[in-house]
Amino acid sequence: MNKNIYLIYSQNLNFIKEEINKITKDKDIVKYDMLETSIKEAIDDLLTMSLFSDRKVVICNNCEFLTSNQDIEYDISSLLNIIDKKIDNELILTVDKLDERKKIVKELKSKVIVITLDNDNYFEFVSNELKDYNVKKDVLEFIIEYVGKNYDILKSEIDKLKIYKDEDKTITKEDILAICSKKNNEDIFELVEAIVKKDYDKAFLLYEDFVNNKEEIIKLLIILANQFRLIYQSKNMYQSGYTELDISKQLDVHPYRVKLAKQSNISEKEALFYLNKIADLDIKIKTNQINKNLVFELLILDI
Repeated sequence: MNKNIYLIYSQNLNFIKEEINKITKDKDIVKYDMLETSIKEAIDDLLTMSLFSDRKVVICNNCEFLTSNQDIEYDISSLLNIIDKKIDNELILTVDKLDERKKIVKELKSKVIVITLDNDNYFEFVSNELKDYNVKKDVLEFIIEYVGKNYDILKSEIDKLKIYKDEDKTITKEDILAICSKKNNEDIFELVEAIVKKDYDKAFLLYEDFVNNKEEIIKLLIILANQFRLIYQSKNMYQSGYTELDISKQLDVHPYRVKLAKQSNISEKEALFYLNKIADLDIKIKTNQINKNLVFELLILDI
């Protein structure tokens, strides 16, 4: 077991940061983003001594070569070469999830310190975040139901609630409805993919969920257009050399949405086709050429 190499994975960035803080206390830290830097560069740095402390910690974030993401070819030979070797400095690899089928993942899990922080107790997480506020149990549960089960998005929405209710310290369902963004990122991407794949049963089922949740037809059309646009822009920018973080900043959207868009099975060409089709339907609605209640049927049935 190589006790100087850590593999930390979780979908909660805050959990990862807390764990890293425990490991790196009073040590010289060097950070690399594996979406922007090669693992070889990070390993070369790992093998050089620190000028400022007895031990250096090299942190490699966004280790996509450990996931099922096949968009990029990674040269991981330098990492494989040090797994079994004694090293003076420490290496921390972080990622949101692992592809257990990969050889490198199997090697790491059997030979380095592995820390998984996949805590599915969302209620406990929300309760801890709002421990200084007056929030009833059903309201805490409603936050999870309304915002969705993604730790980073939950944290972001809870931070908005804290600022909004900073004075009276009491949070109600009305506050959540007024301030928080409703969970629809994953559902809308599922709907978009179902439309393109012409999976009519799933598409209509998801569509009915949106309608039952009081989502206006025109608003849903706008949301769909935004998702197709995000997929097109994210894939186009990624192929042009932008990182997920760059895309997130440029488009001013949450990194999680960029990640979903980039990993979508929908091609740029397909996204652009449906984006143009939605624009055409929008014109027909505004000029009274079609009934807005038939828009979704016309979109999904490719009429």
